[in-house]
Amino acid sequence: MSVFRSTRFDDNSTLAEIRDDPDTGTRKLQRESDPKAVAAVQNALYDLHWAQRFPQENHYPSRLRFVDGDFGPVTAASALALKTRYNIRFPPDDPRGVLDGFVRPRTLDRIDRQISHRDDMRVVIISKAGALQDADAPVRLFDEGEEPPPLTPWLGTGPYLYWWTNWDDPTGTVTGLIVAGAADDVFEVHGPILQTWWQAQGAGGPFGPATSDVEPDGSGGFRSTFVNGSISVDPSATVTVKLGPVAYQPPGDDAVFA
Repeated sequence: MSVFRSTRFDDNSTLAEIRDDPDTGTRKLQRESDPKAVAAVQNALYDLHWAQRFPQENHYPSRLRFVDGDFGPVTAASALALKTRYNIRFPPDDPRGVLDGFVRPRTLDRIDRQISHRDDMRVVIISKAGALQDADAPVRLFDEGEEPPPLTPWLGTGPYLYWWTNWDDPTGTVTGLIVAGAADDVFEVHGPILQTWWQAQGAGGPFGPATSDVEPDGSGGFRSTFVNGSISVDPSATVTVKLGPVAYQPPGDDAVFA
């Protein structure tokens, strides 16, 4: 018998039955499914940023509204969005199979792998923020109520997720980012370097994922490296970009979000 990677799904017999089904189509989350099982999957979809908007709403839904234990049309649309991204069709291995909003074994396995990685990275990111604060860096994690906001995956880049922070400097509050990959591959980027990288589509753009923190460059400015280049800013705030491979191999299972 297999086991879940994420402790979120432990001791849930409904999800265990779906997990252990050889994708026959008979075990799935759908309308009228066990509310506890539905809520566990809804929470994971929410934290992985798959929650779809409700009708007449133009913003990301609140957790309170999305996680209600009812496998309704918005939950189905959220599952469908994930399945469309990863081409999870039914029947298995049929390229002409249907894409639908049910949560069957392969969909649950994808959610399980991603949420386990997300929760592991949450701990590493909080540790990273604490280490920066211990080094007197003016960084703090954004709060969303009593809970930090969801880690958000850059789809198609491997298991790279980002978490918004505040970086307070003498010129005011500058938004920063802590970028997490596999294992403890975590970097902080902020200020004009972040702005330049973000405008170039971040980890999904030509620079690719970050491979260093923002660090002094030895001449009074600062520099960050990325898989495919570097971005630096001099004391006069002039930004210089260089594109070209940087020797770097991210550790761990880089197929989690591929």
